[in-house]
Amino acid sequence: MQWKTVFDLALDGWKHLWPLPATLLFLPLLIWGLRHDLKKRAYGAARSVFAIFVLSVIVLGVGWGAIANVSSYFSLLQTEHRAAYRTIEGSISRFDAEPKSESFTVAGVRFEYSDYDVSPCFHNISKLGGPLGEGLYIRVAYGWDSPFQRNCIIRLQVGVPPKSLHTLS
Repeated sequence: MQWKTVFDLALDGWKHLWPLPATLLFLPLLIWGLRHDLKKRAYGAARSVFAIFVLSVIVLGVGWGAIANVSSYFSLLQTEHRAAYRTIEGSISRFDAEPKSESFTVAGVRFEYSDYDVSPCFHNISKLGGPLGEGLYIRVAYGWDSPFQRNCIIRLQVGVPPKSLHTLS
């Protein structure tokens, strides 16, 4: 059997970290607005305190998300480079495609992910063009993604049967 690689963390994982820098781009605008509001004092002290609180929550949330995602990405990348991951292959069973999430089992190991994931792991659902479905023969290299507490697909390969010599086009 030949294999077609449809996902590799080392090549594709960093692409899923874009929400964090995009969010960080808005922080200077928020800070400018807060500074302008504090200088003007047009809306009173209560609104200024509320603005500082909202900005603090945003900064802490983005900071926590950045730390969790970046550390997860580099930890899993290191796992891939050290070959410290597990590899299984087999046919997909118990494939469950919800509107925004999927789960399936291969050789007794369960995987689940969502379209809303910002983790560097594979999470391309079939309803949005993902390659997986019931009965498909795949090879999965995976590790444990600590921040998200689940199996993380580091490399995904789909089995491509060799073309028959007797097939005429």
